[in-house]
Amino acid sequence: INAEYGDSLFSNSFTWGVADIEVTTLLSADLSEKRALLSAKPEIHHKFRTPEKRPPAPLSLTFTGFVLAPLLLFIVGTRFLRVNTLNFPTDNHSMPAVFFHILIGAFMVLYTLFWFKINMINTLIYAGFLVIPTYLCGHKVLDHLSSIKEKSD
Repeated sequence: INAEYGDSLFSNSFTWGVADIEVTTLLSADLSEKRALLSAKPEIHHKFRTPEKRPPAPLSLTFTGFVLAPLLLFIVGTRFLRVNTLNFPTDNHSMPAVFFHILIGAFMVLYTLFWFKINMINTLIYAGFLVIPTYLCGHKVLDHLSSIKEKSD
């Protein structure tokens, strides 16, 4: 096998010998060699690694508690700090706000599904479908809140 390097604008083209190959075919082999090549081969048996031992249930539940603790602290903290929810739109602009919060919840469900069930590519595809309505609803709500603030100033 030769590789030839050159072009009509390349003044000193050259040929480089890459490899030497010897090809044998069944046409030149004896009948006994043909039968040996075409006969049934022994079955291949695979050995798989034994799965690792799972951690005890109390340890798994403790870790789950540590993972869910920030969400619980967030919910308790918003109640304890008396977060102002009076700016939540209640007029005809309330539907985009409700949809925005539902879509944020859908993202959380998607992340949970990614953790337990689906792969990254499918997660990105689903997130791509969720991003556009989330952006549009969030923009509409923020635009409404800024217009209310401008009217009050």
